[in-house]
Amino acid sequence: MRLALWIGLFALGLAGVVVPVLYQQLAAELPLLETEEDFEALRGAAASTGGSDPRGGPRPDRLDFGRLPRDLVAAYVSQSGCPGYFQSPREDGLPWLSRMLAGLWGIELAGDGKCERLFAMRIAGSLRLGRGPSRWVAANKIHRLLQKDELIANDLSTVALEPSVIGVGAAAKVLFRKQLQELQLSEIAELMLALPPYELYDELKKCRNASVIRQNRDYQLSMLVSHALVPGERVSSAQSHPVACTRN
Repeated sequence: MRLALWIGLFALGLAGVVVPVLYQQLAAELPLLETEEDFEALRGAAASTGGSDPRGGPRPDRLDFGRLPRDLVAAYVSQSGCPGYFQSPREDGLPWLSRMLAGLWGIELAGDGKCERLFAMRIAGSLRLGRGPSRWVAANKIHRLLQKDELIANDLSTVALEPSVIGVGAAAKVLFRKQLQELQLSEIAELMLALPPYELYDELKKCRNASVIRQNRDYQLSMLVSHALVPGERVSSAQSHPVACTRN
């Protein structure tokens, strides 16, 4: 028993030395990301995926969370698996560190903090900040700089759907020929299918497999009712609508 205790203490001590050193080494591989100004500079330089020069592509629109349609936010947190995202406090300190370390080993801890990690990792990926463990460091830095609502707004505005279409605002114009704020609930549910984990942007744009699009859209809508995020009457009405591309 005593030997096991000493081994455990030794392991903790070793981790307390090795992890910070490794973290600093990985952080050195990243662009400067210590302040909100640093983040905005990197965000402003974001370009389409696959471009050789991150400063040469289209810039994502800056989304103000307060101007995002409430239905869009509801659909997004529902699809991401965190319907109570705004009912739980921001995750920080040891719980957050434990989540990030577990994520390195492919372990998903319970709680809405999983979506904070998910959104931060997606933002880091969209901005092409590091790979593997260094992306983990970038996500950790992004989480430290952004509040919960800012994580959502930045994730939705930096996702690259094709070289010339970055962010859900640009996607709404391409897929529905509307501004984001003008989308109906059924269209918002379809827009969610363009994002991970579905990634059906091409199908939506080219109107391929409309029956599959409708099936997935209606499932997303039904989850909004299950999570008590949207009244059932509105969802039923949205489910009665044909797929947007078939109306053209």
